[in-house]
Amino acid sequence: DINMKQTYIRCPRCELNYILEGEDYCNVCKSEMQHHEGDDEELLDIEDMELGIVHDIDKLKWIWGQGIKEPVICIKNITVAKEDITVQGKNHNSIMFMIDDIKYVAFTLPEDDMLLEFVNSWDNEDTDTITINAIVTCEISEYQGIFTPQCIIKNYEIATQN
Repeated sequence: DINMKQTYIRCPRCELNYILEGEDYCNVCKSEMQHHEGDDEELLDIEDMELGIVHDIDKLKWIWGQGIKEPVICIKNITVAKEDITVQGKNHNSIMFMIDDIKYVAFTLPEDDMLLEFVNSWDNEDTDTITINAIVTCEISEYQGIFTPQCIIKNYEIATQN
């Protein structure tokens, strides 16, 4: 019947979007849940990482908190040469490198961290690149009026060393 009134309720999963009463979840949650059923599909290849992703995530930072967690991205196949990694920080325990105008940073690494060991190992000249898969958060960093898209490495695994 055309005159029937439709009732909308909040999605029980995200509590942000409205859905018709009787539906299970909003389209955003359905898509997200379907995406997480996959295996390797969850990982974004470094070749697909672009400035727009960092900008889009940064624009939404005002909604984090209030039960909404900061999004993380899993990026695979991040290959970087030893000479392109900079050790930073007063304790020399943070690293930084750039790929396609995006800064990748890992802060306050433990002394025995594998990336730090890789950068600081000059005895093995055969190994000059490393490939990692990383879990990152994205933001636009501002320092002295310069805005830089950056991914903060929260965790990583070594994929290969060459």
